[in-house]
Amino acid sequence: MKILVTYRFIAITLAIITCSVSAQAQEFWGKTKYGMPSSAVRALFGNQLKSDPVEEPMASLSMTTSFCNVDFDVQFVFSYDKLLLVRLVGKSRESEPIPLPICTLDAYLSAFGKPTSAKENDSVIDYMFRSGDTVVNLNLWKPPALVIIHYSFKRSDL
Repeated sequence: MKILVTYRFIAITLAIITCSVSAQAQEFWGKTKYGMPSSAVRALFGNQLKSDPVEEPMASLSMTTSFCNVDFDVQFVFSYDKLLLVRLVGKSRESEPIPLPICTLDAYLSAFGKPTSAKENDSVIDYMFRSGDTVVNLNLWKPPALVIIHYSFKRSDL
């Protein structure tokens, strides 16, 4: 009986370690990873980051980056100092040589391949891409051309 209990303990411990390691390895945007602390995100982006006011235990850091010749607002959202999600929001300018939605979709098709789902209504086209346990929702809003990219974690074995 004692041996059976020991084997169960070992199996449960290994399962927890495996889940933790696979979750930690899921890459989001800009080399950020699910579960990384805010100090590690600050180490990646330095002075570009600013703190956003949110209620404890949540925290948020933000910055601006250029993608497809458009400035995107990037937000890193933490809970208990663990990165939960990354959100990018960009809006087209009328002088763009290639419309932002087309440029963004092309970039994500190239990076992730065929989306796992695509839904469209009158105002938005929503593409979902998946790489391991990382889920990327790409929302292409119709005029005004607004793009929202949302990285999150979802275990694929559940």
